[in-house]
Amino acid sequence: MDAQDGDGGWDYEAVKNDISNVYDTSDTNSTSMVLMALDAAGDHTDDASALKWLATQQDTDGGFQYQAGPYSVGSDPDSTALVVQAIVATGGDPFAVG
Repeated sequence: MDAQDGDGGWDYEAVKNDISNVYDTSDTNSTSMVLMALDAAGDHTDDASALKWLATQQDTDGGFQYQAGPYSVGSDPDSTALVVQAIVATGGDPFAVG
């Protein structure tokens, strides 16, 4: 999709590679929701790049945080649940991530 960032994820502003806003970087929640929506519509063209990026966001505790960066607070249950749902929606195994 046109708003997918170069790293494979999506962000809440839906602006591709927006460098004018340091907080507008790919996040797990937006990426998961976009991935699930695309898959539900039958579009699997971005699955591999999005899943690859999501895998890089997994914390050492096995969970996922909303967004890496200066204000990161570590894994949270909402972001972790969305990522697991996205993995399942793409036909993947959530236990195989990371």
